[in-house]
Amino acid sequence: MSSKYLKNLLDHIEASCKVYQNFTPIINGKVSCNHCNKEIVGGKSWALFQHLKHCKNKQKKGEASVEGGDNEDIDSEATE
Repeated sequence: MSSKYLKNLLDHIEASCKVYQNFTPIINGKVSCNHCNKEIVGGKSWALFQHLKHCKNKQKKGEASVEGGDNEDIDSEATE
């Protein structure tokens, strides 16, 4: 194996570990976000990354709670 391949693999593992550190495992393959306590299916790392990105952006904007989830804010704005 080439060293470039191994470096890319290690970088991917490190990035995945940083994402998973923000979630707490719960039953039935789900995880709970440590920032907003939302339950998410834990099998998709890209979904966890997207939620974490959204959750941190909400916190940076100073919103007190993001428990509603990703789609709830969008739906409420669309119906008004």
